[in-house]
Amino acid sequence: MARHRYTNEEIEKWREERKKLMYANPDDSRIMVPKASGFGITFNWANPMSWVVFVLIIAAILVIRWLIVMNR
Repeated sequence: MARHRYTNEEIEKWREERKKLMYANPDDSRIMVPKASGFGITFNWANPMSWVVFVLIIAAILVIRWLIVMNR
């Protein structure tokens, strides 16, 4: 099956069918998807680019924290 960008309705249907805690749909090309409940977004953990974005965010946080500590 070719990867495509799932709509919000398709994402909800996927979640209802699988009852999983995390969204990991290898057929969905989206990196970030709406959260199952509440407000916000979460990662599509089956998309390798999601892992790259996640690592870059964590690295940026650690670098900023390190810079703040070093400038005290």
